[in-house]
Amino acid sequence: MTPERWQQVKEILHGALQEEPGARPAFVGQACQSDPSLRLEVESLLGSGPDVAADFLKSAPPDHILLLRGMLLGSYEIVNLIGVGGMGEVYQAYDPRLERNVAIKVLPRAFVNNLDRLRRFEQEARAAAALNHPNILAIYDIGTTAEAGIPYVVSELLEGETLREQVKRGPLQLKKAIDYGVQIVHGLAAAHEKGIVHRDLKPENVFVSSDGRIKILDFGLAKLTRPDGETQARMQMVDTEPGAVLGTVGYMSPEQVRSQPADQRSDIFAFGAILYEMLSGHRAFHKPTSVETMNAILNEDPQALPQVVPNLPPALQGAVSRCLEKNPEQRFQSARDIVSMLPASAETQPFAPVSVLHTRRIALRYMLLAVIFMVLLILSIGLNIRGLRDRLSRGVNSRTIRSLAVLPLQNVSGDVSQEYFADGMTDELITDLAKVTKLRVISYTSVERYKDSQRPLPEIARELGVDAVVEGTILKSGDHVRITAQLIDAQSGRHVLAESYERDVRDILGLEDDVAKQIASAIGITLARDAPGGVTPSKRTVDPAAYEAYLKGLSFFNDDMNCHNFDNALVYFQKAIDKDPNFAPAYSGLADTYFLLGDWRCWHVEPFDKAESLAGKAIELEPGNAHAREVLAEIGFSRDWNWVGPAEQFQTAIDLDPNDAAIHSYYGMFLVAMGKEEEGLAEERKAQALDPFSDRTNMLHTWTLYLAHRFDEAIAHANHALTISASYGEYYWLGQCYEKKGMPDQAIEFYLKAGSGRPIENAQRRAAYQKGGLVEYWREDEQIRRSQNRKVDAVRQAMYYAHTGEKEKAIEQLQMAYRQHCNGLQFLKVEPVYDSLRDDPRFKDLLARLGL
Repeated sequence: MTPERWQQVKEILHGALQEEPGARPAFVGQACQSDPSLRLEVESLLGSGPDVAADFLKSAPPDHILLLRGMLLGSYEIVNLIGVGGMGEVYQAYDPRLERNVAIKVLPRAFVNNLDRLRRFEQEARAAAALNHPNILAIYDIGTTAEAGIPYVVSELLEGETLREQVKRGPLQLKKAIDYGVQIVHGLAAAHEKGIVHRDLKPENVFVSSDGRIKILDFGLAKLTRPDGETQARMQMVDTEPGAVLGTVGYMSPEQVRSQPADQRSDIFAFGAILYEMLSGHRAFHKPTSVETMNAILNEDPQALPQVVPNLPPALQGAVSRCLEKNPEQRFQSARDIVSMLPASAETQPFAPVSVLHTRRIALRYMLLAVIFMVLLILSIGLNIRGLRDRLSRGVNSRTIRSLAVLPLQNVSGDVSQEYFADGMTDELITDLAKVTKLRVISYTSVERYKDSQRPLPEIARELGVDAVVEGTILKSGDHVRITAQLIDAQSGRHVLAESYERDVRDILGLEDDVAKQIASAIGITLARDAPGGVTPSKRTVDPAAYEAYLKGLSFFNDDMNCHNFDNALVYFQKAIDKDPNFAPAYSGLADTYFLLGDWRCWHVEPFDKAESLAGKAIELEPGNAHAREVLAEIGFSRDWNWVGPAEQFQTAIDLDPNDAAIHSYYGMFLVAMGKEEEGLAEERKAQALDPFSDRTNMLHTWTLYLAHRFDEAIAHANHALTISASYGEYYWLGQCYEKKGMPDQAIEFYLKAGSGRPIENAQRRAAYQKGGLVEYWREDEQIRRSQNRKVDAVRQAMYYAHTGEKEKAIEQLQMAYRQHCNGLQFLKVEPVYDSLRDDPRFKDLLARLGL
C-alpha cells in the first residue's frame, strides 16, 4: 500500500468509524464508488470489527501490506484481520491441508529492511516453536510472502481475551488469580528450562482462552541464556546491542531498567507485577511518565497489598513481595519454586522471608567455592591432569553431539528375505546407544521411514532434530555378519567415524557392542554398562536361529499395533526362547507381547500372569533389562491396582534406558491416571522428542491428552499424527474428544473412520446416528460388536452405558468390574466418559475403595 493509498484508506476509514454501525456500508459505498478495490480494502478492515479497525488506524504504517479476505498467504487463506500491534498485524486464516483455522502474524513492510526488528520477529518464531507446552502459544509454521518477501508466523488460533482486558475491569477473584498465576509460572518454567527468557512479560502478552486456559504470547524479546550444548532449543540468537532497554515500562525488572543482562529472575519480577495487578486491580509501578515509573521500579516499593486487598492470605502477600525484590538474588530463583508456593497461597500460613544477612552469607560461601574451583581448574589445565588440556583443545574445533539418529542399515546381501535382519539390527543398535543418559537417540519407529531414502542427511537431521546421524550397511553371509557404519555430523557433513566390523553370527551381540562402543567413543561418551557401576549382560553369545527368530518377532511387534501382529510376534519370540532358553531379550519381548494382548482385549482370558512370569525371568537373566521393568510396572498398574510400586518400576526402567520412548509414554499415561497431569504430559513430550513419527507414541500422546481433559490439544495432536499416517486409534480418540466437546457431527465422522471398515456396518452405524444421534450410534455399534463375538467385559459395558446416558446401568457395571477386578478401572479417576457419574455417591465410593 503506497503512502497515497494509505491516506485514502485512512480518511475513509476514519469517516466510517464516526458513523453509526448501520450507516457505515452506505458511507463507504458512496466514498469509494469510483474505486471498487479501495472499497474492498476499507470494508475488509471494518469487517474485522470497529476496535480492530481503530487500532489499525492508529498503528499501521503508510506502507503496510493489507491482506484481504480470500487472499492466499502460502497455502493459508486469509479470513480477516483480528489485531494490530507494534510487532505486526495478526490475521485469522484457514489451513486447507489440515482443515483448521489458524492465526498469522505478518511483519509490517516498513520493518522488513530493519534488521533488528526482523531479527526479533524471527526470534519470536524460533523461541516459541521450540516450546511445546499447554500454557505457551503453539507455533505451527514460518514463511515469507511471495510478493514482497515479508515474514510471517503461523500459530494456533485462540478464542478469548488478553489478561489486560480482564484486569481493566478490576481485580480478579482470589481463586482465579491464583489459577492464572499457576498456569503462567508453569509456562515460564517450561521456557526457562529450555534456556529461554521472555523479557517482555505483561498482561497484554498473557491470553486467557474461553475455557480458562492461559497462553503466554510473544517471545519476540526472548533470549537464550545457555550455550547450545546445554539447551534443548539449540538455536543461535543475536543479543540486543549493549545499552538497549528492552521490555515494557511498569513490568521491567530493575536490572532491565539499568540495561543489565536479564535472566529468568527478570521474568519472575514481571510475574510478580502481573500477580499484584490481578489481585489489586492496580499496577504495581505506574507513574505519570516512563522515567518516573522506571525510577519507582529502582527505588520504591508498591503499595502494600493488604492495604488494597483486605483479608489477603499472608503467604500470597509474601510470594508477591519476594517476586518483586529489587535484588535478583532475593527473588525466587526459578519459576518452579513459585509453582510450589501458589497453590498453597489460599491458606493462611505465614510466609517466612529470607533474611538479607542469610542471603549474603550464602552468596559469600558460593563466591569462595567459585574461587577455589577456578584455581583448581587453572592448575588442572596447566598440568594437563587426566588429559584435560588436550580434551579442551580438541573441543574448540569440534561440535558437541548431544542427539543422534541411526538410519536403517542397508541390506546389501541381495536377499530381500534378509530385510528383517537389517531392520532388527538397526533397532538393536539404537537400543544399545539409547541407554546413554547424556545422548538423545531417536527410536527405530521414527527412523524406519527413511529406509532407502535418497534425501540429504542435513534435511533428515533437521526433521528429527538431531546433531548427527549414523548410516551404514549390513551383509549376512552364512555364519558371518559384516556391518559398515559412518557417523556424520549433520551440520558440517564431516565424517566423525567410518569403520567396518565383522563377527560370527553367534557373537552378534558382541558385534552390536563393538559398533555402539565405537560410536559412543567418537562422540565422547561411555555406554551405560561400561560406566562404573554399570550392568553388564550375563550372556554375550546367542544361538543364531534364536536371534533370527527374535528379530522376526521384533519386526511384527514394531509394526502396526493390532492383535494380529501381536499374535505373530508371540510365535517368533517363543521360537527364540525354544532355541536359546537363556536369551533375555526374547523373554522381555514375549512378556511385552502377552501384556498387550491382554491390555488390548485381544484374548478372552487376560495373560497378565504369564507376562509377569516372563518379565521376571528376563530380569533374572539380565538385571538391566528396562523393557521387563516396564512390563512389571504396567501389570502392577493394570492388574494389581498398585499405585506405588509401578512408579518405582517405571523410574528404574527410565534410569536403565532413558531414551526408550515407549517407557516415557506409558509412564506419562500412568501419571495422568494418578491425577499428576503436568508430570504425565511432560513424560509424553519426552516420548515425542524421542519418537516423533511413531504411530504408538503419537496415539498414546493423544489418549493421554484426552484423559487429561485437554480435548482441543488432543484434537490438534491427533490431526498432526494423521499427517504422518492414518491410525485407527487417532480416529477413535478424535471421535471421543468431539463427543465430549458436544460436537456430534464431527464425532460420528471419526467414529466411522475408526470402525470395522465394512461398508454395510458403517452404513448401519450412520443410519442409526441419523435416526437418534450418538446414543443410537452407540447402540448399533454395540449390536455389531456382539455379533462379532468380540470381548465385552464389565468396564467396556460401563463405558457403553455412560455413552448412552444410562447412568444406573453404568454404575452397576462399574461395581461388577470392581468385584471381578477388571482391567480398565485404573483410569476411573480421570476417564472423561465417566464425567456424568462423578457426583454419584456410589462412584465416589468406588474411587475410595480403589485408593484413587
